[in-house]
Amino acid sequence: MIAHYSVICRREELKSIRDRLGAELETHGITGLLRDQVVLAVDEACANAIIHGNDCDENRTIRIEAELREGILTVRIYDVGQFEFDPKLLERDIDYFIRNKMKGGLGLKLIHAIMDEVRFDLVDGVCVCTMIKAVPVS
Repeated sequence: MIAHYSVICRREELKSIRDRLGAELETHGITGLLRDQVVLAVDEACANAIIHGNDCDENRTIRIEAELREGILTVRIYDVGQFEFDPKLLERDIDYFIRNKMKGGLGLKLIHAIMDEVRFDLVDGVCVCTMIKAVPVS
């Protein structure tokens, strides 16, 4: 297990998530652009959970878990907020979101562009975002 921690649903926690995860990934040999891309994807997923799913309710938390096994990085974000995944958002090019200055969906596009696999599941009332990325093994 690379990481396992919970944070309060406040926007200010996003920086600590980025900093902590980035350092933990680097410790496990995931560096440079790859590290930055994974941190961006996790940041976007956590922002969605904190801001949209939980409305920045400081009485709620999200849990982040990351594990690395045989060159496969798996990151899971658990939250009890509201989430509805709209697969139609993924059908549009990133340029569409930028040109039309759309507020929603760009983060999901980035997550899916960066990670090899992304799933959203509801397990016993808990939203679980699972992100998987193959990484070089040293």
